[in-house]
Amino acid sequence: MARILVVEDQVELQRALRINLRARRYDVLAARTGRQALTVAATQLPEAIILDLGLPDIDGTELIVELPLVPRADHRTVRAHRPWRQDRRPRCRSR
Repeated sequence: MARILVVEDQVELQRALRINLRARRYDVLAARTGRQALTVAATQLPEAIILDLGLPDIDGTELIVELPLVPRADHRTVRAHRPWRQDRRPRCRSR
């Protein structure tokens, strides 16, 4: 079973991702900060990482740079996403 690390600080979104991935039979690890993600990556060795770029402690792009420096880590895939912002929500136009 593939092991995926979900790095997301929003509890609801992290939970939704975990449920969805587990339903597809992935072994899911979770971290809410970049520092936690580095620790989990070093100890649990995920095969893929879903990464929020807007983390509270370090920028997600910095984490991408630091991940290859984690001892024993051999990450093949990192999927990054930008945080959803209320002020950029799509708007519906009425006719």
